Amino acid sequence: MSRKILFLFLLGAGYAMAQTATITGEVKDASGAVVPNARVTVTNTQTGTRTSVATNSTGTYVLPFLQPGTYNLSAELTGFRTAVRPGIKLNVDQTARVDIVLEPGTVSETMAVTAEAPLLQTESPSVGQQIENKTIVDLPLNGRDYTQLVTLSPGATPNHYSRASNGFSLNGGVTMQTTLLLDGTDNTNYEIGTDTGNINALNPSVDAMQEFKVETANYSAEYGRSANGIVSATIKSGTNGLHGDAFEFLRNDAMDANDWFANRAGLQRPPLHRSQFGGTAGGPIVKNHAFFFVSYQGTRQTSSNTVTVSVPTASMLAGDYGNIRIKDPLTGQPFPNNIIPTARFDPVGAKLAALYPAPNLPGTVNNYSANQAVTDNADELDSRFDQQFSEHDAAFFRYSRGTGENDQTSLCPPPGNCGTGALGSWPHIIPLRAWSMAAGETHIFTSALVNDVHIGYTHNSSNQLDTATQNLYSQFGILGVPPSPAIKGLPAITVTAYSALGDRNWAPNLKQVQIAQLNDTLSWNHGNHNFRFGGEMLYTYNYALSANFPRGVFAFNGQFTGNGSADLLLGDTSTANLGTFQIAHLRSHYYGLFVNDSWKVTSRLTVNLGLRYDLQTPWWDRDNFQANFVDNPLSPAYGTLVPATGGSIKNRSFVNLDTNNFAPRVGLAYQLTTKTVIRSGFGIFYGFPGYTGNNDTGTANPPNLINISLISPTTAPVSLVPISQGFPPGLLNPNNLANPNIFGISPVFPMPEIDQWNFAVQRQITASTSATISYVGSSSSHLAGLNNVNQPPPGPGALNPRRPFTQWGQIEYETPYAHATYHSLQTQFEKRFSQGLV
Repeated sequence: MSRKILFLFLLGAGYAMAQTATITGEVKDASGAVVPNARVTVTNTQTGTRTSVATNSTGTYVLPFLQPGTYNLSAELTGFRTAVRPGIKLNVDQTARVDIVLEPGTVSETMAVTAEAPLLQTESPSVGQQIENKTIVDLPLNGRDYTQLVTLSPGATPNHYSRASNGFSLNGGVTMQTTLLLDGTDNTNYEIGTDTGNINALNPSVDAMQEFKVETANYSAEYGRSANGIVSATIKSGTNGLHGDAFEFLRNDAMDANDWFANRAGLQRPPLHRSQFGGTAGGPIVKNHAFFFVSYQGTRQTSSNTVTVSVPTASMLAGDYGNIRIKDPLTGQPFPNNIIPTARFDPVGAKLAALYPAPNLPGTVNNYSANQAVTDNADELDSRFDQQFSEHDAAFFRYSRGTGENDQTSLCPPPGNCGTGALGSWPHIIPLRAWSMAAGETHIFTSALVNDVHIGYTHNSSNQLDTATQNLYSQFGILGVPPSPAIKGLPAITVTAYSALGDRNWAPNLKQVQIAQLNDTLSWNHGNHNFRFGGEMLYTYNYALSANFPRGVFAFNGQFTGNGSADLLLGDTSTANLGTFQIAHLRSHYYGLFVNDSWKVTSRLTVNLGLRYDLQTPWWDRDNFQANFVDNPLSPAYGTLVPATGGSIKNRSFVNLDTNNFAPRVGLAYQLTTKTVIRSGFGIFYGFPGYTGNNDTGTANPPNLINISLISPTTAPVSLVPISQGFPPGLLNPNNLANPNIFGISPVFPMPEIDQWNFAVQRQITASTSATISYVGSSSSHLAGLNNVNQPPPGPGALNPRRPFTQWGQIEYETPYAHATYHSLQTQFEKRFSQGLV
C-alpha cells in the first residue's frame, strides 16, 4: 500500500454510509400528556448491549445508529411504573416508531407491553425491500450469490448486459449507478469486465450475511452518489452465545448426459465438479461487551467446454486443396490442380500453419472438436469484531478478503492453442484479488446528540494473462514487434473460416481499483425534529494496463487466394495491427454534505425534509496521459487533439467541474388509521462516473496510445505486410498515423441527474401481514452517450467531403445528451414470521 493511501486510510479519507437502524417515539402518561426526562433504554437480546437516552421537552426520544437485531425497550421515570416493550425487530436502515405510555406507580414495578413489533412504515417515504438472513439462506441461489435476491424487490429486474452477470436495474435505472454497501462502506465493483463479471467488489458467503435492504427510490438525503438505488448489506455480529455451522454443497456430472457435440466427436462427457464449502463461528470475547464473528467459504469448480472449429487437412497444409478452388494472387488464375507449390510457401506462414492439429472429425468444415478444461476457484473470508465500551460508546471493525482464479486450457496443443477467435476462447489465467477493511464508532454525547463515524478501504484487482511462459516471436521469425517482458507466446493469428492460432490479444490486461472512504453523521433530537448532519468523502484510484496490439495481430481473410488458410501458407496478411501499451492511472474524488430533518408534525404525520450537496470530479490521469478532441468551432484548437496539462482539474480532464449539484428531498408519511399509512416523496439524486473504460478517458488517444493498422487493398496482388517480413522499423512513430480513430469528451458534462417521485399506500391486513401498492416515477437527464462526429454525411462524394475532419477516422465524442423516463405501479406483500419479515 502506498504511503498516500495508508495516510488517507488512517485519516479516514473516503466515503461510507451507516448501515444501522433507529427507534423513535413518544412517551406519554395515561392522560396523554407528554413525559419529558424519562429514561429510555434498549437492550440487544443476543448481545446484552444497552443504549440509553432521555426524552426531551416534547416527550420525544430517538435512539439512532443501532445495529440490526432484536431489542427490548424500557422506559422509566420516578412516579411511574417501568414500561417494557420486548421483541422489537430492527432491520437495516429501518426507522421503527415505538410509542410508550407510562402508568402511575413505582419504578420497581414493571408493566410489560405485548404489542406486535412495528409492521407499518410510518416514518419514511423511501421505496424498497428488506431481505433477511432466513430468506437469504433458505431460498435456492445459483452460486450462493445474495445479489440474486435483489430482483425480488418491486421495480428490480435482472440486467445481464451490464458487463456483470449478476447485474440488475432498479426502477429503470442504469446498473452502474447502483451503490452496494457492506457494513457501511462502498462494496461496488468499479472494474467490471469479462474477467470479474461481478457487481460486488467482495461477495460474502450467504451464511455470513445478517440481512440486506434494497432502496430503489426516495431515500434520505444521507445517501448520495446513487442515482439507481442502494443495496445495504451487513455481516453478522457475534452474540453472548457461541454459535457456528459448517456446510458443503456439491454438484457434479454423475447423472448428466453427454454433450451433443462431444458425443458426435467421440469425446468423453465434459466433466463438471462444483463444491462450495465452509462454515461460520461467532461468540463472546467478553460477555455483554466484546464479540467476534468469522466466516469462510471456498469454491472449487472444474468443468469443460466442448468447442468445434475448422482446421486445414494434412493435404491442405502440404498445399493440395483438392476440390477447393484457390487462385494464384500473382496471376489471378487458379493454381494448377488447386495445388500451391511448396516453393511459394512463406516460411513463417507455413511454420504457423503447422501448428494446426490433425482433424478428428470428417470433412473440411467443423472437423476438429475438443474439450477445453476450465477451473474456477475462489475463497472468501469475512470477520467482524464488535465492542461495547459503555452505554454511550460502541465500535466495530471488519476485515474481508476474497481471492479467486479462473483458468482455461487451450483447445489444441500450445503454442497453436486454437479457438474461435472470440476473446473468451483463448487459453487464459485470470487471478482475482480483493480485500477491504471497515471500522465504525457510535458515541452518545447527550440524550439529544449522537455521532456515528465510518472509515473504510477497499482494494480490488484482476489480471487477464495468457498461458505462455516465453516469447516465441524470434523462434517463428516474426519481426518488428517491439520486445517487452510483458509479451509472451505468439501474436493472435485469425484465419477466416478456420480456427485462430497463437495467443489472445488483450493480454496482459491488468486492472486495479483502490477506494478510501469516510462518513460522519451527527444526530440531534430537538423538540419534534430529529436533525441529521453529515459529510462524506470517497477517493477512487483506478489503474489499468492493457495490451491489445502490442503483441501484434495478423489476419488472413482469403482475399488473395480465396481461402484463409491458403493465404496463411503464402504469408499474405489482409490486415496487420501493431500498437503500444495503454496505461492509465485514473483518479476521481467525491465529496458530499447533507442535512435531513425528520419532523413529527403530529403523532400521525411525519415530514422528511432534506438537502444534499454532491461534488464529483471528472476522471483525470495521474501522469496526464490523456488527450482530447476539441469540438468547439470557436476554439483555435478546433478539430485537433490537445494534451492534458498540469494545474486545474479542467486542464487535466478537459471537463469543467460541476459545482451545481444541490439535491432537495421531501417526503411524508401519514398514518391515516392504525392500520393504514400513506406515503409520498420527491427527490433529486445525482449519480457518479460509474464504470469507465480506458478508451473513454482520453488515454486511448495519440500520442499516449499508438495503434497502426496496415490494411492490404482488395485490388493489391500481394499483401502489404507479408508475415515473413513482419512490421517495418519505426512503425509506431506517431508521424506514421493515418486517419486514426480518436476520442473526445464534452467540456460541459454535469453529473447524471435523476428526479424521483412516488406515492404509496400500505395496509396492515393481519397482525403479521401487510400489503403496499405504490406508484413510482422518475426522469433521468445528463446521461452519457457516444456519437461519431466524423460520420460521413449522405450524398455524392463530390459534393460532400468523405468526413468533416479528414485527418481523423472515427471520432467517438461523449456528451451528456441521453435521457430517460420511468413509470411503474408496484405491489408488495410482507409476512412476519417468528424469524422476521419476508
